[in-house]
Amino acid sequence: MPRLPAFAKLGFLSLVSLAFVSPLQPYSGDASSHRDAPLIMEDPVADNTDVYAFVSTQPGRQDYVTIIANYIPLEEPADGPNYYRFSDNVLNEIDVDVDGDAKPDLKYLFSFDTKIQNGNTFLYNTGMIGLPPNPADPASQYTNLNVQQSYKVVEYVGHAPHVFVDRARVEPINIGPKSTGTMAQ
Repeated sequence: MPRLPAFAKLGFLSLVSLAFVSPLQPYSGDASSHRDAPLIMEDPVADNTDVYAFVSTQPGRQDYVTIIANYIPLEEPADGPNYYRFSDNVLNEIDVDVDGDAKPDLKYLFSFDTKIQNGNTFLYNTGMIGLPPNPADPASQYTNLNVQQSYKVVEYVGHAPHVFVDRARVEPINIGPKSTGTMAQ
């Protein structure tokens, strides 16, 4: 059997050692994490479970895409009297690659702000929820909604930020006719 030179033996041993050490190194992945992943279980309000994208089929709008993201998995929306809401402490981010290079060309950052109208009660609403006094103003909140949320969306094209939406109201949870009455959906 031919003898291997010393540098070849060293190279082979290094390769074998690397094969055993590499799996032990922590891996920082870019994949989505769901409720059963150890770290996201500690922070369910930050858990982005799914993202959907739909290209418009409407004539003249083929360049438009609708993006829908789901957060807080496996939660029943009607679990009251304290309903699930977006966290004020989480910055939700959606990255969009438009040229196929697997790098984000657009970023959308969503932040939320919660206001409690009546601190003497923990209830979600203090009467039948009605339409905002000025529905055309996105900052105008629903009447009798005790837990009011608003959101801000910042769009980044490259590194340039643009406030896309600011202080827009979050629609109340649809908890049935006794709370929402005949409110338009």
